[in-house]
Amino acid sequence: MLAEKDIEKLSTILDTKVTLIEDRLVDRFSEVFATKSDVDGMENRLIDRMSQVFATKADMDAKFQAIHDRLDGLEYSVNGLMNAVDKLVARVEMLNQEYLVLKERDTRYERWFHEIATKVGVTLTP
Repeated sequence: MLAEKDIEKLSTILDTKVTLIEDRLVDRFSEVFATKSDVDGMENRLIDRMSQVFATKADMDAKFQAIHDRLDGLEYSVNGLMNAVDKLVARVEMLNQEYLVLKERDTRYERWFHEIATKVGVTLTP
């Protein structure tokens, strides 16, 4: 049977060997598998790379704001054009009314001229 001293010595030797084997396994695994720091670095590189290729939320917000600003300017321009067209339509309607009044007056004058010409005995030619 083993003495207490021998068991402690054997335990120390086994602990040393297990620690050595664990260290070697960790070294071998770190060559094959990614460590936490490797993953953190990959995550940051992946995010940087993706932000170069794909639009981020901030990029999209900026684009939508630019489009919104352009639409506001366009809306202002369209409203100005609509007001100008409304004024032109009102003016054309007023001119049309004046034209109808003048045409009616011209027809009336022409009829009077024919009546006067008939009474005087003069023939009017167009």
